[in-house]
Amino acid sequence: MPATLADQIIIARQTIEEQRRKWEEEYRKDIEALDRVSRLLPPDHAPLKSNGAHPVVPAPEATPKQEIDETDMEEDDPTDEEGRYLIRAVKAVVDARPDVTFFPRRVYQTLLEQGFRFATDERRSLVTIGTSMKKLARRDPPQIRLIRHGKGRKPNLYRAVGTEPRTTAPGGQTELTM
Repeated sequence: MPATLADQIIIARQTIEEQRRKWEEEYRKDIEALDRVSRLLPPDHAPLKSNGAHPVVPAPEATPKQEIDETDMEEDDPTDEEGRYLIRAVKAVVDARPDVTFFPRRVYQTLLEQGFRFATDERRSLVTIGTSMKKLARRDPPQIRLIRHGKGRKPNLYRAVGTEPRTTAPGGQTELTM
């Protein structure tokens, strides 16, 4: 039995309506996905800097601001609105506790406790902190001391410059000076 014109119009309307429902469902899913992603992004009033870190929010127990000197102004050191640098924050953490041996993860945890916010994931932040610690140890004069050169999964160990050098570092090794 041949389909009449009225039957063809009904079939066409049903097909169009079905396609419209599919598009609306896809659109709803896209909007939900965008909402989830927007919750992960920082707020608009907190702009990210060139290294992806949020501006430093000083914690109540944070060290007072220091004068910016020429040695802290390197091109590859990102800044925030207050003129402070990540490398300066790392140095402040190490200098604040001269009796403690530091490695990148301990500095990372201390910075988080002090309110320093990283926009990148933890692994990248640890690499950035490790690089900052190496730069501080290689400066002339050194800002921090390299205690032990890490090997494999063992990280480099660092201490503040003004501390008394121990004859042996943890693990029976002698401390290195750069």
